[in-house]
Amino acid sequence: SAGYDGIDSEGVKIQIKARRVTADNKSRQLGAIRNLDAKDFDQLAAVVFDENYDVINAVLIPHEVVVDYAKFRNHVNAHILHLKGPILSDSRVIDIKKLIVNE
Repeated sequence: SAGYDGIDSEGVKIQIKARRVTADNKSRQLGAIRNLDAKDFDQLAAVVFDENYDVINAVLIPHEVVVDYAKFRNHVNAHILHLKGPILSDSRVIDIKKLIVNE
């Protein structure tokens, strides 16, 4: 559905974004988030992979936190979010890496 990728068992709408970082491209910019103001999703599931597709970060970010950190960019007509820095230590963000990685 436009605006979200799935709904959990409690009816929470989740949009999923991911990024693979490499030696040549270390950007942690997630895919464009369209219509952020419409609040089409409740949480953003964000994952950053390394070159071998091992998970570096996996988090659930509430919509209101995405609003706090994402920046609107006219040239893509969307909000852009980088999964690094203060957002990763924000107490409202839930680290889910241990839930999805078998270590």
